[in-house]
Amino acid sequence: MGSSCSYPESDTAVAESAFHSGPVHASVEGYALAKEILAIGSRLYAQQYHLHYLHCVLATMYGPHGHKEPDRSHFVGGMLQRAIYEQAEGKSVFSVWGNPNTVREALYVEDQIDAILTADQCFDNTVLNCAASQPVTIGQVAQAILNVLGWRVEPVYLEGSFQGASYKVLDSSRFLNTTGWKPRFALHDGLQMVLERDYLR
Repeated sequence: MGSSCSYPESDTAVAESAFHSGPVHASVEGYALAKEILAIGSRLYAQQYHLHYLHCVLATMYGPHGHKEPDRSHFVGGMLQRAIYEQAEGKSVFSVWGNPNTVREALYVEDQIDAILTADQCFDNTVLNCAASQPVTIGQVAQAILNVLGWRVEPVYLEGSFQGASYKVLDSSRFLNTTGWKPRFALHDGLQMVLERDYLR
């Protein structure tokens, strides 16, 4: 499994041809290097020992039982956790990290697993972007969370909070055109399932 962090910064969706082609965002340099080594090592072992590999580069996932710690969670899970706590505390605003115009991908975990299994039936010995090519802004995710919670407040984007790359989206057209795969869960539905499975039991 790979990560979009291993691609150089870009203001457009990145295709597989961009892999290992330039500097990555400074905030993820170590993590990106580990993923690059994994992909290159897989290719070299496959060549030397006549093995098969598939290095799937994934979207940012969210789903039940994800990390909730501020220093470990991905942005969707972390944002939902913060909203639930602030709503319970009776806050009059929703505190959101980052910039509302920052663009990411968010794929529900069951969809991501299904995408990987689908890719494995059709591809071999390659780096493959394995996502839905459905960009979403931080602002759109924040509003979807407010809608799911039924919380009628305004999001406030905290100055000085972590930003990361301003645009990080995979060009998964090679995977999507070959397989015809589509995600089953829209953002609202996925958030609702996380809420029900992690918080409402």
